[in-house]
Amino acid sequence: MELSKSDKRAARAIIRKGLMAECERGLQGAAQIINDWKSGNSDPHKAYLDLYTHIADFDKGIAAQYDNLSNDSLIFALVRQLREGLLDAQELEGLSEEAREQVRRFLEWRE
Repeated sequence: MELSKSDKRAARAIIRKGLMAECERGLQGAAQIINDWKSGNSDPHKAYLDLYTHIADFDKGIAAQYDNLSNDSLIFALVRQLREGLLDAQELEGLSEEAREQVRRFLEWRE
């Protein structure tokens, strides 16, 4: 089933919320690396390399999930974000009942 224009618009807004939550997780990981260095648990060079690796790996993951996100993959992006705890089911309220049902079916199918 093709999403309606309003569902596509709503899905993109919801996905953006999930992206913000995912970015927050990435920043928390970076903060942990910096805090370990500040507390003396890591030398500056190791902390720098760990931070660089963390950001590079995180960026690859973000790019794989969100770059060139097509209308055909919006439902899959929502399902992934729900599974990863980036969104909760209440955030899907902006979608039509039909679109929410599609998300539910994919959630059930992939369990």
